Order: sequence, then structure tokens, then C-alpha cells
Amino acid sequence: MIKNSQQASLLGLLCMIVLYIQKLISQQLILIAWSFLKLIFTYQKKNKIKQIRSVALGKLLYGTLKKNQIVSFAPIPFKSRVKSIEIYHCFQEEGTIGQLIGVHLSELSYKEISNGHICSDVDNDPAQECASFVAKIKIMEDFKHQLKQKQYYTIHFFTKRMQCSILKIQQNLNIKNQNEIIENPQILRAGDIGIIEFKPIKQITLENYIDYPQLGRIAIIENRRMIAFGIILEVKNKEIELKIKQKEPNQ
Repeated sequence: MIKNSQQASLLGLLCMIVLYIQKLISQQLILIAWSFLKLIFTYQKKNKIKQIRSVALGKLLYGTLKKNQIVSFAPIPFKSRVKSIEIYHCFQEEGTIGQLIGVHLSELSYKEISNGHICSDVDNDPAQECASFVAKIKIMEDFKHQLKQKQYYTIHFFTKRMQCSILKIQQNLNIKNQNEIIENPQILRAGDIGIIEFKPIKQITLENYIDYPQLGRIAIIENRRMIAFGIILEVKNKEIELKIKQKEPNQ
């Protein structure tokens, strides 16, 4: 009996180790796949450092950021050149996914950018301002009111929170009635799953969940309570022309 119990515990330990190794491998494969996506660097704040002046601090979510790379900031039409990259007080030639990095940008007016702006590569599908977006949401079971068109709700995104209006409720995926799909419903109630088109009241940059999971999740908040959550299915961007606010130095 003792040998059997020891063998069972050893087998359980080996299974845990194998599952842990599989998890680590899957995480590394995800990071490798994300490194081939377009550059997305979320700006969080700025720091003033002696001899370098102001440095933009943020997190690199996707792609690779390199020195002397030309980048743009969304949702504002502004671009600049990366002069240097600093990671934990050490200068690097490039930044990789998941790192908190400081970026020194040439001729950048930090009054033009704010928390939540997205930095991306000018030559590889640069991020743009969102005009509207379509999301699939699940309404909480304890929600006592109704979601209606032309109403405003506070939505929490990865980069910031903002009020958005409901342009149109496209579908109600009614699970209670044997997965019945109701087209163009007027309202959504507690427990419903709906596909809704929202319009932000201010400038923001968003991405769909399939391509960029971290930027594609949303939560709707009312009176400090989450009333719905979901993912972004489609983003309709505004077409803008990138402009240089100030002259770039000769590279």
C-alpha cells in the first residue's frame, strides 16, 4: 500500500511538471507569434532624465521596437523617430514584447500625447483613430435595466476608459429561446448576448480581439458595477494623414 501511494504521488507530481512545461511552451509560442504582428506600444507617462530630456514610458504589447525606427502616435496625426531605447536604465538596440521600456523620441512635443495613446510603425499598418466599433457583449444576470440605442455607457478598454454611445443593436443572441437570433432588436436585457455598434465620444485607438487580444477586451461599467463584458469584433477607423508637427533632424 505504501509503495502504491508513493507511486501515485510521484505520478501526480510528474503530471504537474509536464502540464507546467506545456504551459510555458504555449506562452512562449504565443509571444513569438505576437512578435511578428505590427508594432503596438502603449504610452503611459513621461519622465525627465538628465542629458536625455523627456522619455516616453510604456509597455510593448506586440511587434518589435527598434532604434531609429519611424513611429506614429494614434489617435493624433503625429510621427517621430526613435532616438534611443532604455530598459531598466540600460540602453538597448530594440525592445521586445512584454517589456516596460523608455523611448527617447526626436522633436517630440509631449503636450501632444497623453496616457493611452498607441505608438506604431509608420510603414506597417499604423494605428488609427477609431470612428466606431462593433462588439459582442454578455449582459450580467443581475442587471436590472435595459440597454437601448442612443444611450451612453462608460466602457473600460485596455488603454483608458471612455463614454460611448450605442449606434445600433445589430443582433440579440437569445440563449434562453433555443439560441434564437433576433435581428435589429430595440433593447437588451439581463442575460442577453448582443452584437452592438458603439461610437466613442472622444479620440481613441482600438483593435479587434482576434488579432490583438489585449486591446480587444471591453467591460461596461455603471455606478461602479460591471453590467456587461465582451470582445471587439470589428473596428472602423478614421482615415487620417500623418503629419510631422516639427521638423525631424537629419538621420
